[in-house]
Amino acid sequence: FPVTIFPKVRKLMIKEGHSFDLALTIGIPPAIKKVLAKNHLLFSMWETDTIYPEWARLVNNKVKHLILPSESQANFWKGADINVPISVIEPGIDEFWKPIMRYHKNEPFTILMVGDSPRKSVIESAIHVCMRAFSSLKEIKWQLIIKARSDDMGIIKMLSDLSNIKTIVGESSRDELRNLYYQADIGLCLSRFEEYGMIPREMMAT
Repeated sequence: FPVTIFPKVRKLMIKEGHSFDLALTIGIPPAIKKVLAKNHLLFSMWETDTIYPEWARLVNNKVKHLILPSESQANFWKGADINVPISVIEPGIDEFWKPIMRYHKNEPFTILMVGDSPRKSVIESAIHVCMRAFSSLKEIKWQLIIKARSDDMGIIKMLSDLSNIKTIVGESSRDELRNLYYQADIGLCLSRFEEYGMIPREMMAT
């Protein structure tokens, strides 16, 4: 998570008169259940059109202040029966992810999808998107790189025989992930429920 938000959060706490014994919890509302604290500042990156009723109850009961990454999300959460103060802090991006000058085109043209443990439907959609996009462009060589932290269902392993698909499974350092971003021409994010988190922000920054 970008360290750039922490001075902004501190400034907000001072402005609002919050005590510094609050826990800063980053994630979706159920994450506060894992933190042993009475009161929370919640920074939620959950950017979608679905807020579950139990989430609203959790925020109202446990959260002193809700922080969101955009005005549009703040307006959306305000309409979800949230009765705690809401502020907007854009998370920004670390300088580590700054772009580089490219002196050549990638060969082959590279599409990158990064996730924790992608579901079968997401992987199938990614492959379908690529094949449909390049079906009429026979002269262009392309590859889809699927990077995942784990392959719990063994789905990614089954793709190893496909010539246009490259798979990488396991933890990666920041340097390794940044180099992977640099190799890509397009970042592919296919999910109805995944928050607009740091992966697409990092991709766009590089």
